[in-house]
Amino acid sequence: MTIDMTSRLGADTRYVLTGFPLALASVVVCVTGFSLGLSLAVLWVGVPVLIASMMMARGFAVSERARVATVLGAPVPEPEYRAGGPSLLSRLAAVLTDPQAWRDLAYAAVRWAPNTIAVTVVLTWWAGVVGGLSWGLWGWALPKDGTELPEMLGLGDDYLTVVALYAVLAMLFVASLPAVVRWAARFEARFAVSLLGPCAQGGLAGGSVDQRAQGGFAGGSYGPSAQGGFAGGSYGPSAQGGFAGGSGGGSVDPCAQGLGDVRVQEDLSPRRLVAATQREQM
Repeated sequence: MTIDMTSRLGADTRYVLTGFPLALASVVVCVTGFSLGLSLAVLWVGVPVLIASMMMARGFAVSERARVATVLGAPVPEPEYRAGGPSLLSRLAAVLTDPQAWRDLAYAAVRWAPNTIAVTVVLTWWAGVVGGLSWGLWGWALPKDGTELPEMLGLGDDYLTVVALYAVLAMLFVASLPAVVRWAARFEARFAVSLLGPCAQGGLAGGSVDQRAQGGFAGGSYGPSAQGGFAGGSYGPSAQGGFAGGSGGGSVDPCAQGLGDVRVQEDLSPRRLVAATQREQM
């Protein structure tokens, strides 16, 4: 149990901290390239630059889906991109008119915001742990030009008292560190799934159309509504629960329960549902 918690803490911390340079790189590369291409689009020279920046944003999106899987514990299904026709011009047009490509670009441009929040929280808690536990080793070297926290609390300014208080505060940080880092990692991962996952398209889940907002017919099958429905020939997930995907075994739905609470879903094919209903009637 302790090993699992430690590995989970390490994975969540690594996900959040490594996300900062990736967020910085995606903003510099994709946003700069897009701005340059947009400014030169009048001369048609900027169109290839626009397409190149969107393809780079897709590359960042692919790598982020793999990173998110380490936090959510299951792979994030890749949304469907427009392939275009056989000609080069048709493929380039498909990139520019693909809604998911624009979502990838939007994520590359704004991913720094949730990452900055997550990095700030994680570094603050780790600093409280490391600094509080080790304060007794280096605190004596700090200049005595201010009032220490124990003195402000009326506990006195004795050095051992200061060390003991900071050690107690550090233990509070230690106790809450796994939960806080887990929250920060899931916060950033959920933001990524909201733009990069199949839910962002309002569509694909397990190979069938999955309409999570209001539901309806799509692709010859029911799309799950806000309270449930059918998707891909089986009960589809709703905003409150359910199942998505085909009838051939369990599948993972990262959209269920608030974008990121990955759940392994049960196989409820129509044939099994009919058989269960008949058994109940008997």
